[in-house]
Amino acid sequence: MRQIYHAIMAAISVVAAILFRSMGGADKLSQALVVAMAIDYATGVACAAIWHKSPKSKSGALDSRAGLKGLFRKAGIILCVILSVRLADLLTTPAIRDSTIIFFVINESISIFENLGIMGVPYPPAIKSALDALQEKSE
Repeated sequence: MRQIYHAIMAAISVVAAILFRSMGGADKLSQALVVAMAIDYATGVACAAIWHKSPKSKSGALDSRAGLKGLFRKAGIILCVILSVRLADLLTTPAIRDSTIIFFVINESISIFENLGIMGVPYPPAIKSALDALQEKSE
């Protein structure tokens, strides 16, 4: 049993190393993105499973199809970052990769605050105002 555990952990480590290497390294930006994506996914699942108020499913409840779509969106974010790393290498401009990651961290953060609002978690009024303004612009 212990050998299986070690084999699984080794496989996860290899995948994580390849992923972070492809994303330009495991610096603070890429770590922030991965953490934000995990928190967003977890809070989204909680909104659906516990509060039944997910905007991602018709009923608002937990839906495996909506969850799968969310995972594919997260994979798409990672692919965008990997592409931005390649573009940054081609153009010798690291700011492309950094700005891409910052954009997605902000986007994930907005989603996290929306999920927390559904859960009834209070957050600073300035963040609520910014979210409302962004929502109005998108409509």
